[in-house]
Amino acid sequence: MQAEAFCSPDGITRYPCTGGLLNSRKLIRTDIYKGIIHVYDINALKALGTQPPAVKVQLNGEYLSFAVSPVIESDRTLIPLRFLFERAGATVDWSGSGAVIRYGDREITVNINEPYTAVNGIPKKLDVPARLIEGKMMVPLRFIAEECGFSVDYDETSQTVSISTADNLK
Repeated sequence: MQAEAFCSPDGITRYPCTGGLLNSRKLIRTDIYKGIIHVYDINALKALGTQPPAVKVQLNGEYLSFAVSPVIESDRTLIPLRFLFERAGATVDWSGSGAVIRYGDREITVNINEPYTAVNGIPKKLDVPARLIEGKMMVPLRFIAEECGFSVDYDETSQTVSISTADNLK
């Protein structure tokens, strides 16, 4: 069986429909744009070094996928910074070995491998520092999202993190 890559040519794969494990050996993914259902053999994916994402992320009800899959470290989910937060309406600017995220009246400075961040100039300790993985800055999702004023919920059964931006909380 030949497995298809999880990322599109632009580095972003969208999962417009639900998908997930059929059983411990198969993964199903639907593509409503092409009208195709993909069934993957998990062992074939592992042999290629490709793992299905363990954590799913929703932003305002829309499932997202990233060029670099979310990573779990010390029970914290790290995600690629730029894609999610810019999609949520924040601006992300690079600064040395880190980034500055601006959303509304909030400014969050995060540096790679640093245990502290600054929120509007006030230092705050991170449970897990940002990491550089496969060329992407991965940040602790809950901490950054909540500091932006977003609501964050985790459904352990479906392994889905649901984020609602401030605009969708009204």
